[in-house]
Amino acid sequence: MQLLIYILIGISLSVDAFSLALAIGVSNNNKKLIVYQPVIVGVFHYIMPIIGSCISSIFINKLLNNANIIISIVFMILAIEIYRSKGNQKIILINSLITLVFISLTVSLDSLLVGLALSLQDNNIFLVGLIFAFTSAFFSALGLYLGQRIRYKYHNLATYIGISILLVLALKYLIS
Repeated sequence: MQLLIYILIGISLSVDAFSLALAIGVSNNNKKLIVYQPVIVGVFHYIMPIIGSCISSIFINKLLNNANIIISIVFMILAIEIYRSKGNQKIILINSLITLVFISLTVSLDSLLVGLALSLQDNNIFLVGLIFAFTSAFFSALGLYLGQRIRYKYHNLATYIGISILLVLALKYLIS
């Protein structure tokens, strides 16, 4: 039963990764870097709960407040960048591996907070990290695939869908 709970938590943590991957798939044509995105998101979703379990629970409120604001700003900047470059034939959202690592880190910060919470119980945090890694990598790959399919069929509409997804994510983090 506990394994099922961890899988459901992993799926819920993967929603942001899926949404971001969908936005990337819709607006990005750099296939080389897109291939790495699910792997990097998975690695961060593995590492972050482990780091979270190592951090004292004293810092939970500070991390929660600052992380949401930072994530919100990052998503808003990405949405603005997509909008600015929407007229170009090549929309480059991810133009380097460093950018990919940074945005992958932002969608896995919630795993850090879950790791903090799970550390209060007697849990196998390494198993939890693996579950989070596989679910987030799967949903990232699914989001990229669907984003690419939408992009080829509805290019202009797809750009606005990607911008909207990023703005909704930014507002979600800003409000929460």
